[in-house]
Amino acid sequence: DAREVASLADALFLLAQQLEPGNPDIPEQLGGLYALKVRNGGAGGIIGNQGAKALEQFSSAVVMRPSSPYAWANLARIKYDQGQVDDIFYRALDNAMRLGPWERDVQFAVVDLGFALWDKAPTALRPRILSVVQNGLTRDAAQMLVIAQRHGRLAEVCKLEKLASVAACKLISG
Repeated sequence: DAREVASLADALFLLAQQLEPGNPDIPEQLGGLYALKVRNGGAGGIIGNQGAKALEQFSSAVVMRPSSPYAWANLARIKYDQGQVDDIFYRALDNAMRLGPWERDVQFAVVDLGFALWDKAPTALRPRILSVVQNGLTRDAAQMLVIAQRHGRLAEVCKLEKLASVAACKLISG
Protein backbone atom coordinates (compact mmCIF):
# COMPACT_ATOMS: atom_id res chain seq x y z
CA ASP A 1 0.00 0.00 0.00
CA ALA A 2 1.29 3.46 -0.90
CA ARG A 3 0.57 4.87 2.57
CA GLU A 4 2.65 2.15 4.21
CA VAL A 5 5.55 2.84 1.87
CA ALA A 6 5.29 6.60 2.55
CA SER A 7 5.18 5.96 6.30
CA LEU A 8 8.22 3.69 6.09
CA ALA A 9 10.12 6.23 3.99
CA ASP A 10 9.17 8.95 6.47
CA ALA A 11 10.45 6.86 9.40
CA LEU A 12 13.69 5.99 7.61
CA PHE A 13 14.39 9.63 6.72
CA LEU A 14 13.73 10.71 10.30
CA LEU A 15 16.11 8.01 11.54
CA ALA A 16 18.72 9.11 9.01
CA GLN A 17 18.28 12.69 10.22
CA GLN A 18 19.00 11.58 13.79
CA LEU A 19 22.06 9.61 12.70
CA GLU A 20 23.44 12.28 10.39
CA PRO A 21 21.98 15.66 11.44
CA GLY A 22 24.44 17.68 9.34
CA ASN A 23 23.60 16.02 6.01
CA PRO A 24 21.67 18.53 3.85
CA ASP A 25 20.43 15.79 1.52
CA ILE A 26 18.19 14.37 4.23
CA PRO A 27 15.98 17.43 4.86
CA GLU A 28 15.80 18.07 1.13
CA GLN A 29 14.62 14.51 0.44
CA LEU A 30 12.29 14.52 3.45
CA GLY A 31 10.84 17.84 2.27
CA GLY A 32 10.27 16.21 -1.12
CA LEU A 33 8.43 13.32 0.54
CA TYR A 34 6.15 15.71 2.46
CA ALA A 35 5.58 17.82 -0.67
CA LEU A 36 4.60 14.66 -2.55
CA LYS A 37 2.10 13.84 0.19
CA VAL A 38 0.63 17.33 -0.19
CA ARG A 39 0.28 16.91 -3.97
CA ASN A 40 -1.34 13.50 -3.47
CA GLY A 41 -3.90 14.77 -1.00
CA GLY A 42 -1.89 14.52 2.20
CA ALA A 43 -1.41 11.55 4.47
CA GLY A 44 -4.68 11.01 6.26
CA GLY A 45 -6.07 14.25 4.86
CA ILE A 46 -3.67 16.39 6.91
CA ILE A 47 -2.51 18.49 3.96
CA GLY A 48 -1.64 21.60 5.94
CA ASN A 49 0.53 19.61 8.33
CA GLN A 50 2.42 17.93 5.50
CA GLY A 51 2.95 21.31 3.84
CA ALA A 52 4.29 22.77 7.07
CA LYS A 53 6.63 19.79 7.44
CA ALA A 54 7.85 20.21 3.84
CA LEU A 55 8.41 23.92 4.42
CA GLU A 56 10.39 23.20 7.59
CA GLN A 57 12.57 20.62 5.86
CA PHE A 58 13.29 22.74 2.76
CA SER A 59 14.07 25.70 5.02
CA SER A 60 16.60 23.52 6.87
CA ALA A 61 18.05 22.32 3.57
CA VAL A 62 18.77 25.85 2.31
CA VAL A 63 20.40 26.78 5.62
CA MET A 64 22.56 23.66 5.50
CA ARG A 65 23.42 24.00 1.80
CA PRO A 66 22.72 27.56 0.62
CA SER A 67 24.42 26.87 -2.71
CA SER A 68 21.79 24.33 -3.84
CA PRO A 69 19.50 25.72 -6.53
CA TYR A 70 17.27 22.65 -6.09
CA ALA A 71 16.73 23.33 -2.38
CA TRP A 72 15.86 26.96 -3.16
CA ALA A 73 13.51 25.97 -6.00
CA ASN A 74 11.80 23.43 -3.74
CA LEU A 75 11.44 26.01 -0.97
CA ALA A 76 9.86 28.46 -3.43
CA ARG A 77 7.52 25.74 -4.75
CA ILE A 78 6.25 24.68 -1.33
CA LYS A 79 5.82 28.29 -0.19
CA TYR A 80 3.76 28.94 -3.33
CA ASP A 81 1.73 25.77 -2.78
CA GLN A 82 1.07 26.90 0.80
CA GLY A 83 -0.04 30.36 -0.36
CA GLN A 84 2.98 32.02 1.21
CA VAL A 85 4.14 34.34 -1.56
CA ASP A 86 6.28 36.65 0.53
CA ASP A 87 9.83 38.00 0.74
CA ILE A 88 11.21 34.56 1.54
CA PHE A 89 9.43 33.10 -1.49
CA TYR A 90 10.95 35.76 -3.78
CA ARG A 91 14.39 35.31 -2.23
CA ALA A 92 14.11 31.54 -2.78
CA LEU A 93 13.04 32.08 -6.40
CA ASP A 94 15.87 34.58 -6.91
CA ASN A 95 18.45 32.20 -5.44
CA ALA A 96 17.18 29.32 -7.57
CA MET A 97 17.54 31.50 -10.70
CA ARG A 98 20.98 32.74 -9.70
CA LEU A 99 22.41 29.38 -8.63
CA GLY A 100 20.81 27.06 -11.19
CA PRO A 101 20.17 28.90 -14.44
CA TRP A 102 21.17 25.83 -16.47
CA GLU A 103 19.63 23.13 -14.25
CA ARG A 104 16.63 21.68 -16.12
CA ASP A 105 14.36 20.97 -13.13
CA VAL A 106 15.23 24.32 -11.57
CA GLN A 107 14.38 26.03 -14.85
CA PHE A 108 10.97 24.33 -14.97
CA ALA A 109 10.20 25.31 -11.37
CA VAL A 110 11.35 28.92 -11.82
CA VAL A 111 9.46 29.40 -15.06
CA ASP A 112 6.31 27.74 -13.72
CA LEU A 113 6.32 29.86 -10.54
CA GLY A 114 7.43 33.00 -12.34
CA PHE A 115 4.68 32.78 -14.94
CA ALA A 116 2.09 31.85 -12.30
CA LEU A 117 2.87 35.12 -10.52
CA TRP A 118 3.87 37.19 -13.54
CA ASP A 119 1.42 40.03 -12.89
CA LYS A 120 2.07 40.12 -9.13
CA ALA A 121 5.84 39.58 -9.15
CA PRO A 122 8.27 42.48 -8.87
CA THR A 123 8.79 43.90 -12.36
CA ALA A 124 12.56 43.46 -12.03
CA LEU A 125 12.10 39.67 -11.93
CA ARG A 126 10.43 39.41 -15.32
CA PRO A 127 13.57 39.77 -17.48
CA ARG A 128 15.37 37.32 -15.20
CA ILE A 129 12.55 34.78 -15.56
CA LEU A 130 12.69 35.21 -19.33
CA SER A 131 16.44 34.66 -19.16
CA VAL A 132 15.79 31.31 -17.49
CA VAL A 133 13.25 30.55 -20.23
CA GLN A 134 15.91 31.41 -22.82
CA ASN A 135 18.31 28.96 -21.16
CA GLY A 136 15.58 26.32 -20.98
CA LEU A 137 14.84 26.64 -24.67
CA THR A 138 18.22 25.15 -25.50
CA ARG A 139 17.39 21.94 -23.62
CA ASP A 140 13.63 21.56 -23.75
CA ALA A 141 11.83 24.16 -25.83
CA ALA A 142 8.64 22.10 -25.96
CA GLN A 143 8.29 21.99 -22.18
CA MET A 144 9.02 25.73 -21.88
CA LEU A 145 6.23 26.39 -24.37
CA VAL A 146 3.85 24.11 -22.45
CA ILE A 147 4.55 25.95 -19.19
CA ALA A 148 4.17 29.34 -20.87
CA GLN A 149 0.91 28.32 -22.52
CA ARG A 150 -0.49 26.91 -19.28
CA HIS A 151 0.00 30.33 -17.67
CA GLY A 152 -1.11 32.39 -20.66
CA ARG A 153 2.43 33.70 -21.25
CA LEU A 154 3.17 32.22 -24.65
CA ALA A 155 3.29 35.68 -26.24
CA GLU A 156 6.04 36.71 -23.79
CA VAL A 157 8.08 33.63 -24.61
CA CYS A 158 7.57 34.02 -28.36
CA LYS A 159 9.25 37.42 -28.19
CA LEU A 160 12.50 35.64 -27.40
CA GLU A 161 14.95 35.41 -30.24
CA LYS A 162 15.21 31.61 -30.36
CA LEU A 163 11.49 31.16 -31.04
CA ALA A 164 10.92 33.35 -34.07
CA SER A 165 10.46 30.34 -36.32
CA VAL A 166 8.42 28.10 -33.98
CA ALA A 167 4.99 27.33 -35.42
CA ALA A 168 3.10 28.16 -32.19
CA CYS A 169 4.77 31.57 -32.12
CA LYS A 170 3.98 32.23 -35.79
CA LEU A 171 0.30 31.70 -34.98
CA ILE A 172 0.45 34.26 -32.19
CA SER A 173 2.22 36.91 -34.24
CA GLY A 174 -0.16 36.37 -37.13
